Amino acid sequence: MKKLLLILSVVFIMPSCKTEEDKLNDMVANTTMASLYIPESYDPISTKCDTLARNILTEANIKKSAKIISLMREAESLQSRIDSDIESREYWRGKYGDFYNDYSKKVQRNEEKRNELKTKANKLFSELIEDYNSKCEFRGFVVEHKFRAKNNFGNIVFGDVIYILNKDKTEIIAAYDTSDDDFIGFVQMARAIGSGDYNLDDICNNIKYRYEL
Repeated sequence: MKKLLLILSVVFIMPSCKTEEDKLNDMVANTTMASLYIPESYDPISTKCDTLARNILTEANIKKSAKIISLMREAESLQSRIDSDIESREYWRGKYGDFYNDYSKKVQRNEEKRNELKTKANKLFSELIEDYNSKCEFRGFVVEHKFRAKNNFGNIVFGDVIYILNKDKTEIIAAYDTSDDDFIGFVQMARAIGSGDYNLDDICNNIKYRYEL
């Protein structure tokens, strides 16, 4: 009887004796499957975990980089209009004063708006740089998880998700789809900052999204 009890205790205890890696994989798998159209099709490929030291990868900063890119591209579009209006203004110089004055006003108005857009973008960019260069300290863990699964059409697709875990590695506090355009733009901007490139015009001109990479 004692032998039987011992065997039963081992059977019931063993499943709970999971390693830290097993617990991490289970947590990641459960969270990933909860977001899938067909959870039973989930097929994990790899899970890489590392410590998180910088205060840069946040939802707020991803939105901030998307706003920066939007502002800079709007400014670039305005610049094209400014260039066209300058050509028209110069064409009418000395010929028809009213047309010349109208184009001059349009140029001035759009230049002011362009400068305002760039000022806003540079302010947000400075905040990103400050976050990137903030003191490095242990902030939790970052996990990159790759997997296969069927989409809502039944086709097998690849997924790549970044999870942020708390310091105890017991809870997922944020998740980011690496194929999302805002995330892609953020990563490229963060890499530029990390390399010491603070030329916002060049950075935004070089941003490539999912279908452009």
